[in-house]
Amino acid sequence: MPKTCVIDCVIGSRLRTQRLLADLETTTLANQIGVTEQRLEEFEAGVARIDAETMRLICHVLNLQVSYFFAPWTKAEKQSADIYLVAAE
Repeated sequence: MPKTCVIDCVIGSRLRTQRLLADLETTTLANQIGVTEQRLEEFEAGVARIDAETMRLICHVLNLQVSYFFAPWTKAEKQSADIYLVAAE
């Protein structure tokens, strides 16, 4: 298993949020994307990295764009974070 980082934690957290908003149990989503419930919980906790095919399935089931999971690192988000940092100095 690859070493995870803060990005995996944020993506996992966003996955959990969307699963809960869709009112899906971990068992249900896990079955729909072809992983075990334990593996889905590892994704949500950020201790396991989500592979590309699983991410595609997650996006399909939850009706999301892949970009949703990477929004904190988009140019617009980075610019607002940079402005905040400058203002805090």
